[in-house]
Amino acid sequence: MEQPFQNWTRTSADLIGTVFLYLDYTVPVEELRDELRRIVEASAHWDGDVVGLQMTDASERTVTLRATASAKDASTLWSLRCEIRERLVAYIREHHPDALPALRTRLDGPGEGERPARGGDA
Repeated sequence: MEQPFQNWTRTSADLIGTVFLYLDYTVPVEELRDELRRIVEASAHWDGDVVGLQMTDASERTVTLRATASAKDASTLWSLRCEIRERLVAYIREHHPDALPALRTRLDGPGEGERPARGGDA
């Protein structure tokens, strides 16, 4: 054998996939963590091993949540990742629509910025 194959997998060949969500700071992370667990535990694609949700970044506009879950092979993992993404977005849209990213603009009213111009005053 000229090109031997070595499997460096430590415990099993299961794969762990990720789903990233970019959400508003108002998102209830603990509640989403619970919902992710419900979604994954009900999925035929999950292998019963890994499931988790972490906040991995916070920018000036959004926080980044990373959902992780495991499956037995790449094809099953792809389906699981799509299912997680679709169901979490639907859950957020239904229960926490304000947590979806939005561009916020602040317009200063009278007394908060420059005074409004008066007719004839200089």
